[in-house]
Amino acid sequence: MVNNIVLGIAQKIRTVFSETNYSLYTENIEQGFKEPCFFVSLISHTQKQRLGNRYRETYSFDISYYPSADGNTNEECLEVAEGLYEILEYITADSDLLRGTNINSKITEGILHFYVDYNIFVIREKIPETNMEEVIIYGETKEW
Repeated sequence: MVNNIVLGIAQKIRTVFSETNYSLYTENIEQGFKEPCFFVSLISHTQKQRLGNRYRETYSFDISYYPSADGNTNEECLEVAEGLYEILEYITADSDLLRGTNINSKITEGILHFYVDYNIFVIREKIPETNMEEVIIYGETKEW
């Protein structure tokens, strides 16, 4: 599921930020990445059991934006953050509509970090249990 969410985030980013002007990475690049660019990374995944075999999974992402080296980096980061707030509230992952929660951003050392969580509910298959075939109960009641 996580790969589908990453793909959904990347597709939404591409609707506003074109591939010709902005690079987008989903895997670690040690060196040689082209700025301006986006880097989509999963920072945490939590799973909490709900009723029975139902689970709530939360995927927390950091979409980092590296602005171009020339110009006003803070101004550019603020404009990009504004655009990300609009487009990443809802994404489509594996034909399911997901709503982003806990959306926030910050600029650290000239790099925009845009944080968003996507929550999904999962129903796991129950493991079939073997039932007893026959039970014989001997008992009686007392009279008062």
